[in-house]
Amino acid sequence: MYKFIFILFLIFSKAFAQGSDPVLRVDYAFGGIQNDVLLDLLETTEDFSLVMAGYTNSIVSAEVTQNSFGNEDFWIIKQNIEEEIVWTNRFGGSENDRAHKIIELADGYLIVGSSNSPTSGNKTSNHYGGQDVWMIKLNKNGGKVWERSYGGSGDDYGVTVITAPDGGFYIGAYSNSSISGNKSANHYGGMDYWLIKTNALGVKQWDASFGGTEDDILQDVLPNNGNIVMGGYSSSDVSGNKNKPTFGGEDFWLVEVNRAGNTIIDEYVFGGTENDRMARMAENIHNTGFFVAGTSESGIGGNKNSANRGGQDFWVMRLDDNRDKVWEINIGGNQQDILTDMIFGLDGAPIVGGTSNSLNSGNKNSGNIGGNDYWAVKIDTTGNVYWQKTYGGTENDSLTTLFVRCDRGLYLGGKSESGVSGTKTHPTRRADDYWVVTLDVRTKPFFNASDHCFGTALNFYDRSELYPEKWTWDFGDPLSGNNSSTDRNPVHTFSAPGDYNVTLKIKEGCQDDTTITRVITVFDNKILAKVDLGDDFYMCEGENAVLQNQKSVPSDARYLWSTGDTVPEIIVSEFGIYTLTIQSANCYESSTIEVENCPLIYVPNAFTPNKDGVNETWGAEGVGIREFELFIFNRWGEMIYTTQDFYAWWDGTYMNRNCQQDVYVYKIIYRGITGPQKELVGTVTLYR
Repeated sequence: MYKFIFILFLIFSKAFAQGSDPVLRVDYAFGGIQNDVLLDLLETTEDFSLVMAGYTNSIVSAEVTQNSFGNEDFWIIKQNIEEEIVWTNRFGGSENDRAHKIIELADGYLIVGSSNSPTSGNKTSNHYGGQDVWMIKLNKNGGKVWERSYGGSGDDYGVTVITAPDGGFYIGAYSNSSISGNKSANHYGGMDYWLIKTNALGVKQWDASFGGTEDDILQDVLPNNGNIVMGGYSSSDVSGNKNKPTFGGEDFWLVEVNRAGNTIIDEYVFGGTENDRMARMAENIHNTGFFVAGTSESGIGGNKNSANRGGQDFWVMRLDDNRDKVWEINIGGNQQDILTDMIFGLDGAPIVGGTSNSLNSGNKNSGNIGGNDYWAVKIDTTGNVYWQKTYGGTENDSLTTLFVRCDRGLYLGGKSESGVSGTKTHPTRRADDYWVVTLDVRTKPFFNASDHCFGTALNFYDRSELYPEKWTWDFGDPLSGNNSSTDRNPVHTFSAPGDYNVTLKIKEGCQDDTTITRVITVFDNKILAKVDLGDDFYMCEGENAVLQNQKSVPSDARYLWSTGDTVPEIIVSEFGIYTLTIQSANCYESSTIEVENCPLIYVPNAFTPNKDGVNETWGAEGVGIREFELFIFNRWGEMIYTTQDFYAWWDGTYMNRNCQQDVYVYKIIYRGITGPQKELVGTVTLYR
């Protein structure tokens, strides 16, 4: 017999959301009278300041407070949460120096970029020829701690850096230098991926190149299960140490190597018949596998299965652990949509950004403000566009970097030549300026719960947008002795019928607490523990039984049987499971009973286990049997077989040897669904 309790009025579930749409809060512009190009930014973990890295060739003007050392210099800015510039610093020599990537360290910052300056200005490290990789360690005040250059006689461009498990660094670059300078890795032709491993002071420990005879442009590096994965794009066919052909033009190329960089574990190519340039890759934070994203000119072809929208499109893929595609999506309009960065919200959904001059067309619907605009798109975890936003002025604005802030809002950074227009509120200093757009993504607390019948536990389910870090529940029920919880999905039993103000407060990163209060009605349950069909029982073939509730219920009670009857009692003649549900006011309670056949058992008196396929085994047959145990004894009283499985028959053997032809004694103990235990003793003859 089983019991269930239900309620009449439910508050319908709200599907788990992928987060609120972002709202533009403020934008910032920084620059001088010449070109100032922002390439990366971050929010500090210590004081939530904004730190930006890129390059400038402006002289002292506006926010540029230091003179140029030559042409383009690294330009680093820190702005605090009060929107005040804390410091700026400029690094460079007599030629061109561009900062490309900045990461935060426990004691400062690490910047990687490229430089073709000799030792000059405030650059003190060597110049090996053409462009070199240039890495600078800063303290928290923006002062230089040390710097290192890496390169050969050709051009070497630093694009990214990550920390290594031993406290050192992996630098991602691309290079056409042969073995020269302090580059010791082979050159295979055109540009090659170049991976550099340093210690904590930036001293090179080893380097390795990967590529074919054409250009292979590295864009991103990340750790994965103790290995290193490099990603970028390649126009090389099988050559050098590249073992996968292209599909046409340039393709995404992922290369996984061991931590020492000396063994290629596997490589993967994705693309169509035109040019496909990977920009970013990242591990799936709530699942397995990878996301990869870039720009595609290809239609369906190669191993690309999504159609081109026109010109260049954003192309985003989710890969499983085997690097097979789970899904892919092309996002764009009829012009040029160039993806430059990808980040993730706490829900595990990717947010991609770049530059677009497309009008509403294809699957772009956020419009164009003028020239090139910042374009940010959130894709849900199943590969559909969740939201898209366009920001910019009437001239050209190019997004280069994205960052998720501690309050779950977003920074969009890049360069802008627009004046006050569109969504831009700052005038241009003259040419390109650093331009940062600040978006707020507010958490919306919500929970699912139902109005409820007194006397049973109620489950609460958090359905807040995004994914909070902390939950604090107040059930508005101080008499319960258990009025609060910090579980995400708690269970609470209310102390009495009535209306309760239930409050959920959530904490999302460094965002202010947000709350929601809802009224939960606990109904007076007049049928609590008053629906009971009694114990399961059996009846024999041809008999009838009366089923009815065993307890008194209120006069307004309404009956519903699983047979469809709506009367207090029913007469049944068939075996099976029957359920009675009684409703009183807003509450339901149910009871279930099983009616089984009366226990009947039949035992053959002989069998012939002689391998002729007839009567090879022996056992009992019957109906209504719920408990069963069989014992078989030989003529000397020795037990030679036992089982509690009604369907496991004896095959005439004992200890894997055939028993002799003889008469054997059996004892069967059995019981039906109810009633006393019964015994049956007899003999069976084994013939051979």
